[in-house]
Amino acid sequence: MSVRKSKSCIFIDESIITYRNGRLLFLQKIKRVEKGVRTRIVRRDGPFERENNRKEKSTKYMSKRNISYVFCLLAYTIWGFSFVFSKTALQYAKPFVFVAIRFVVAFLFLNVLLLFRMQKLALKGKPVWKLALMGFLQPFVYFICETYGIAKTSASFAGVMLGLIPVAGLMFGSLFLKEKINVLQIVCVIMSVMGVALTCVGGEVIMSPVGTLLLVIAVLSAVMFSIISKSVSKLFSPFERTYVMFLLGSVLFLITAVWQTKGKLFRAVMAIRQPDFWLCILYLSIISSVGAFIALNYALGYMSVGTQTVLSNFCTVVSVLAGVIILRERFSFWQMVGIGIIIASVFLISVRKESDRTEMSHT
Repeated sequence: MSVRKSKSCIFIDESIITYRNGRLLFLQKIKRVEKGVRTRIVRRDGPFERENNRKEKSTKYMSKRNISYVFCLLAYTIWGFSFVFSKTALQYAKPFVFVAIRFVVAFLFLNVLLLFRMQKLALKGKPVWKLALMGFLQPFVYFICETYGIAKTSASFAGVMLGLIPVAGLMFGSLFLKEKINVLQIVCVIMSVMGVALTCVGGEVIMSPVGTLLLVIAVLSAVMFSIISKSVSKLFSPFERTYVMFLLGSVLFLITAVWQTKGKLFRAVMAIRQPDFWLCILYLSIISSVGAFIALNYALGYMSVGTQTVLSNFCTVVSVLAGVIILRERFSFWQMVGIGIIIASVFLISVRKESDRTEMSHT
């Protein structure tokens, strides 16, 4: 029997025993062929191979899960700054005209990525209607209900209502996706809602039945978007989900913009010649829409909806700080306390170690 050794393998006759740190990992069988022809290696399926596969798969998943937290926080950081850009852009255009331009530019950018083969689109034979429903809920229903809900109530009341998204996310995630709820999640949700409420302390509270109903629909549409995105994450890539979302969003918002301008949408767009508006559109379309939604759709494939909705209130932290730093808005003591509580909840929910049953959707 001939024996040869390398750094990681022992060759015994026609078998290869691969080891690492003194532990046997797997056994491979070599089929010898004539000289000059590539050697064919047939892998034997045994307990050593299966154990090694599980470890490699677990390590790969944990790496993607950590990246998903970074992507999720990045998305909400981008959206936190988007309030500043939206406020500037709305000085030059009506709301639906502004949103229609934003989503059309974003959809065109997605097609540029396809044209240069930087991304792939494979929708044939898949349940695209689920993506259509997802795109209808977010951004279309959410934006309309949020916009008119805020218009019929006060900003502080609307902020508290939208801050309830983590509560709905925890409940709906458990109901529809059978996600396990633990005590730390509940604590983080309570902290997150309290933090948002404190950032709104001191503001005028105006309530109305219609405004409250619209804000409730906005909360539900945001959560159902997350539920659907996570449920189809095995079938569609983040890019495919984002593409269909913006296709539908572009069409629906173009229709509403035509209605708002009474059929004079082209004239309304051509009348906007301020460079500031178009710079804001570039940020909101390419970075805030395409980049942030692809990042969020990626993150939803590797984290629970309950966790994602807790992280969503980090957007409040960024928007308040952006308003103070860029727009020179007032920064109160209670806002500082609220921001501290939200950051604490985000930290706790990010560092906790969840069970595989809760988070692992790609294993």
